[in-house]
Amino acid sequence: MLPETASRGFTLVEVLVAMAIVSISFMALYGGMQQIVQATILMQDKSFATWVAQNLIVEQRLRSDPEVPEKIEGKTEMADMEWQYTITFRSTDSTAISQIIVRVAPANDPERILGLATGVLLRQPGSLAGNFGDSGTALISSTPGDSGFPGAGTGTGELTLEGILE
Repeated sequence: MLPETASRGFTLVEVLVAMAIVSISFMALYGGMQQIVQATILMQDKSFATWVAQNLIVEQRLRSDPEVPEKIEGKTEMADMEWQYTITFRSTDSTAISQIIVRVAPANDPERILGLATGVLLRQPGSLAGNFGDSGTALISSTPGDSGFPGAGTGTGELTLEGILE
């Protein structure tokens, strides 16, 4: 038996302490969830910006103009967002190869670079950057010391695209 002076419930102080602990826990959980959502949005934006940069490199590779400008700036759209880009070209030891560097930022915050991609452009007659011609065949040639890459092979390789282009 319980003595009559013993209480059978919680005191007001105990209830308030329990509510404070639960409230603090929920606030910490909410803050953690906000960070996860923000990180997910940032990762999504970085992915789109990188895709924009890679697309711009491919567009530059498909151009048939052998002249390579020093810099190109512009805007494009992807995933319902407007992106601002800067394409920088650098010469290499080889006259046939240029390095391309693409930086992409949201158009509303051009200082916040989210995407960066680099690549090389082949700018020589018979390279894949030019036209394939009537035969559907592209020649890829490399000579020692001319490719700009150590250990590059010699001779001429032939890549046939007849079945693909038809």
